[in-house]
Amino acid sequence: VVAQSAGGDEKHFTLRVGGVVRIGRALGNDVILDADGVSAFHAELFLRPSGHWGGHGLCIRDNSKNGTGMRPGPKAEEAASRDSKEEPAWEPLRRGAFRALDHGWQL
Repeated sequence: VVAQSAGGDEKHFTLRVGGVVRIGRALGNDVILDADGVSAFHAELFLRPSGHWGGHGLCIRDNSKNGTGMRPGPKAEEAASRDSKEEPAWEPLRRGAFRALDHGWQL
């Protein structure tokens, strides 16, 4: 998993089945974000068994008070740009819910 800041700085994480990468404001997180709207323990990334070729898919679980915004990554933007010049819309994820992510999704 690669976390990239708005300034382009990257931090790499190895995610194994049964493990999580924690995101939030608190010092106990793997990815610490000091920004408005970020909860102390905001979200977790984890692997979930996938039906595709017996592998695992990357998922996010929301642990925040107000939800997590996410939107499709570059591949989805390329497909959408054929039909429209607008970027994909941000999608909400509410506390306790989880969703599979594809390559390049933004959180």
